[in-house]
Amino acid sequence: MKKLTVLMLMFASVFFFACEDDSSDQLSKEEVKTELNNLGSDMSGYMEEMMNSDGIAAMDDLMALMALDDPFTDVKFTKSSVIPNIKKYLLPVNPEKNQKSAYEAEPFNFDLWVGTYDWDAAHNMWVPNFGNPSDKIILNFPTEGSATNNATITIHNYDEVMVTYYDDYYQTNIEDYYPTDILADLYINDVKIVEIDLNATWETTGDAVGDPSSFDISVYLVPFEFTGTFNHTATAASIDFAINYDGTSIFSAGVDATFANSDFDSPLTIGGYLQLLAVKIEATVDVNGIETIFEQLEAQTSPYTTIEELTNAINDEIDATVYVDGTKAADIEIQYNETAEEMITIVLVFEDGTTEPAEPYFEDFVTDIEDFFYFIDDIYVDW
Repeated sequence: MKKLTVLMLMFASVFFFACEDDSSDQLSKEEVKTELNNLGSDMSGYMEEMMNSDGIAAMDDLMALMALDDPFTDVKFTKSSVIPNIKKYLLPVNPEKNQKSAYEAEPFNFDLWVGTYDWDAAHNMWVPNFGNPSDKIILNFPTEGSATNNATITIHNYDEVMVTYYDDYYQTNIEDYYPTDILADLYINDVKIVEIDLNATWETTGDAVGDPSSFDISVYLVPFEFTGTFNHTATAASIDFAINYDGTSIFSAGVDATFANSDFDSPLTIGGYLQLLAVKIEATVDVNGIETIFEQLEAQTSPYTTIEELTNAINDEIDATVYVDGTKAADIEIQYNETAEEMITIVLVFEDGTTEPAEPYFEDFVTDIEDFFYFIDDIYVDW
């Protein structure tokens, strides 16, 4: 029973939300296995293209110049947070606490620094024209080895809030600056290659300090486009995220959960979807129903007399399906086999009624997703 509980918790944490009505068509077993096995190699091409995109190269060039001279500070040995935060949220990494985003002594004052800044390569410094324009910040700088300032980043709006939290490792309070509003774009030779639009609110007190209470972001990084939203109330939370390539979805995920209390430690239902290229998993999990089944077992009041009956009861609380290009590929269920080494397994149920353990395919599936985001995070390490 403990093993079954662990498997169910893993299932609820990996497979997400809102199943659609099944299509009358269903892929064959071999077609499904081929698609699942090809995910990793297909994603590697997108990773390489993202690494070599003009937007990433330009931001790397800008960050190198900012390391030489930060124009938005008048105190020696300090750094402003505006450019690092634009860089930090440009790609779809999950912002975490304990990642220092700023070094300034107070929140960035956007109105104070409006104007145009031209990079002077001969003296390794920015030449400012304060107040021109009076409503935005413009930085002109060289990229791709250009001898002229061929790139322009325009910050139309920027605001941030200071978040103070206790660092257990250093045993001291840490002050970080988290962006609440970013609107910026980047052009190279008059061609837009980057745009970011972010609005967020952050918890500034309590155990959740530094976590977003709401988060809405849209990023254009030619030819990629990222969108993400996060919201929570006292007893519910939802998150949606997507990456498109030339208008075609290559990754998306969404979760919608309800909870018994505001501590978010007793989920009632979890629903969601997870898509990587053509493969999409959709599921709903009645966590409260599953907990009731286990509570009955512990109290010895369970109506189920065999492990098969118990397994069927748990499967009734889960609705999970794999789709490939919108066509149903397989159902996901729990299966009990007393003669197998792993008696409780999660299986794929194919069109012909045969089953295969899901773990080998989903291990690769989850690994592909992790590799994708580790790849992004490796590019955008804090400077």
